[in-house]
Amino acid sequence: MRSKTIALSGTFKAVAAAGAAGVVGVFLTACSSGSDGSSAVASSGGSAGAVSADVSAVVSQYSGQAALDLPPLKAKPAPGKHLVYLADTAAPLTATIGQDVTAGAKELGWSVTTETYAGDPASLATAMAQAVSEKPDAILLSGEDQSHFTKALQAADAAGIPVFVGGVPNTPTTLAEGGPAGVSLGNNFLTTEGKIAADYIIKASGGKANIAIVTVPDQKTLTVENAGFTKELAAQCPACTVTTINAQLQQIGNGLPQQVVSELQANPSVNYVFYPYGDLSIGVPAALQTAGIKVNSVASTASAGTYADLKAGRMVANLATSTEVQAWLEVDLVARYFDTGKPALDDIVPIQILTDADDSSATLPVSPSDYAAQFKKLWQVG
Repeated sequence: MRSKTIALSGTFKAVAAAGAAGVVGVFLTACSSGSDGSSAVASSGGSAGAVSADVSAVVSQYSGQAALDLPPLKAKPAPGKHLVYLADTAAPLTATIGQDVTAGAKELGWSVTTETYAGDPASLATAMAQAVSEKPDAILLSGEDQSHFTKALQAADAAGIPVFVGGVPNTPTTLAEGGPAGVSLGNNFLTTEGKIAADYIIKASGGKANIAIVTVPDQKTLTVENAGFTKELAAQCPACTVTTINAQLQQIGNGLPQQVVSELQANPSVNYVFYPYGDLSIGVPAALQTAGIKVNSVASTASAGTYADLKAGRMVANLATSTEVQAWLEVDLVARYFDTGKPALDDIVPIQILTDADDSSATLPVSPSDYAAQFKKLWQVG
């Protein structure tokens, strides 16, 4: 597999130094320099154009309904708790997750207030301070690595308010240790999500994919997923190549579509585009179609927008972890924390690969379809 990183305009920074965070850091630990300035990643198996049985097995495993592999609580949660959910206005999917958090909490007789922030550390710190001032039983948020709000997290812990985060490669800790009290969809989920996306592309391309990854280099959540993706490509697809397009959350749907169009016009060999965070694709498939660029687009963390693109033929696959499931897992963290009195970890892999064979639903399918019944059984309610 060959790889390189592209900086899109002066506001984007190519991550190319040894030890740098992100997907390129993975490449640098096992790469030799190519004559074209890209890097060749050592492959541990497979051959050009071949698709291994392991790759096919992974694709098959995650093509059905997602699984919720969790043990039941010891006891039914006590009602009356109040939660605060922090929604990131720069990451539209979190607003939907917040709505679903409210729905899940309602099943336990809990209430939820939603506060918003603008996607930057300063506004997140302000939102956290506001949440702490409300003296809730817990604070929840999605996709924010604890390094982005260390002081605010410590302040919440000092106030005796546990914080729960979904979709981050963090380790839950006690309040005294100053970390999140619970983590869902953590390192195992993120690494496996990247692996599943890689295996889908390897199989769909017959082991002949030239891939552009559109990512955000300062989001640890995405760098872990990208590492899982590139590690699997290195192991299973030596004929595949990777170009990394670095973006920023604030550019979602605003400038990024044309940036990707320009990059693919300059690199016409790219035949797959991978979005480790689905909302990064907002406006991009339509812009590519308008520009007459034919490419296969694949998105993780599927949303209503990515699914609409799938139905319209502008994407070939979505890796869906339903927002309902993401949200109810965050509520589950709170329930488990108070059930056991210990830090909670729900690091399962509830993913379903959706293709044009699964796009008959008018809206993004929920997987598993009976998620609510499964959670209520775990919670001993309903």
